[in-house]
Amino acid sequence: MKKRLLILGVAGLAVLLVASVCLAEVEFSVGGHFRALSYWITQPDLVKGGPERSYTEQRLILNPVLKLSDAIQVKMRLRALDYIWGDNGVPGLTWGPMIRTGQGSANDMTFQWDRAWVHVFLGKYGSLQIGRQQTDLFHNYSIAEDDTYPRYHYITPVFNPAPDQNLMFGFLYDKRAEGDINVAGDDGFAWSPWVFFWNPNITVGYGVFVWDVANVGPAGEASNWVQHYVMINTKLGPVDIKSEADIFHGKWIGSWLDYKHNLQFFVDASVPVEASPYIDRAAVVVALFQGAKEPVAGEFTGSLGSNEDWVDEWKIDLILWDQIYNTIHNAFIIRPKIDFVVPDTKWGGFLSACMSFADQEAQYNPGPLPLNTTGDEKGIGTEIDLGINYTLGPRQTIELVVGMFMPGKYFHEDNRDTTMGMALKTHIRF
Repeated sequence: MKKRLLILGVAGLAVLLVASVCLAEVEFSVGGHFRALSYWITQPDLVKGGPERSYTEQRLILNPVLKLSDAIQVKMRLRALDYIWGDNGVPGLTWGPMIRTGQGSANDMTFQWDRAWVHVFLGKYGSLQIGRQQTDLFHNYSIAEDDTYPRYHYITPVFNPAPDQNLMFGFLYDKRAEGDINVAGDDGFAWSPWVFFWNPNITVGYGVFVWDVANVGPAGEASNWVQHYVMINTKLGPVDIKSEADIFHGKWIGSWLDYKHNLQFFVDASVPVEASPYIDRAAVVVALFQGAKEPVAGEFTGSLGSNEDWVDEWKIDLILWDQIYNTIHNAFIIRPKIDFVVPDTKWGGFLSACMSFADQEAQYNPGPLPLNTTGDEKGIGTEIDLGINYTLGPRQTIELVVGMFMPGKYFHEDNRDTTMGMALKTHIRF
């Protein structure tokens, strides 16, 4: 029965595609971006005279769109020039399938056709996306566009409950493994209903993401990992506020362990500085990645942390945050920042200080570096960064960032030496 339904669905889609080609003028467009990042880090192990780390990575993303009619579009994503010169040596910096983590060369180019999906517009009934598609939810904080599971996404039309007020609903389903959820040990799927409300003063979004994995309980039960995510953007006078919070519960992914003590959020408050011709904007980011707690039998703790591709305006993936303690997620972060410009030129930059404090004692948080597991110190350290950027075009920038990290007593006493870093970033969007 399932095969027949699949065949009928494919046949119906083929008919729609043929009809669209015959009845409409086909349009083709390509967008995307190219980025190149070069890093140089002194003593990433926080030991004076220790090994250095340097590498360069690059990535070209192409997003072709074939518009068959006003109702049907075929969308794709292609990746090329996707490799690293050198070895970044840092787990978790990128999605494994998306970029090499070993020694690469200019002749060792990778090419991936990693996305292709059909977007069907249903008029007043919304739209339907079918295939291995690109899906962003809210700030791309946890449900990221880099996910490449096969997905089905239904989006309802925008309702107007009152003047200047809008409401939208959607439902996301993706198949995480093949098989029968009731019998296959490796079968899994995920689903996420979401709702989105906005008006001129506030934007609010809420969704729940449930990941079910079959046959992991003592009697063959399926576990479910549950994530609630809430986004609030608003403006209080001249202050622009962006925020998102994620709460997790249920069972740890693919296990029968209770998922406990997990909350992560960020709040970014910024304000334009009109009195100065040199200071463009002042901002502060406050964030939390709640992590491991004192071990308890039958429980799993440890935050997922944020996805890498954060919105540029509030990202804190600075040189040393990612490069040194990338896997420490049990941290409060306070990051004041000012953006400056040079009037009548294409030059600008930023100055920031990222102060980090552990959410709990180091002894309950395994990390990539030796931590102070005998005490209760929670000061991870402070990083100061200076960025200088040049605007090549409307959506094209090159930026040099220099950072200095001063580790706190959260680290082992042998791993507290000040570390320097430098990054050169080029980003061209088209």
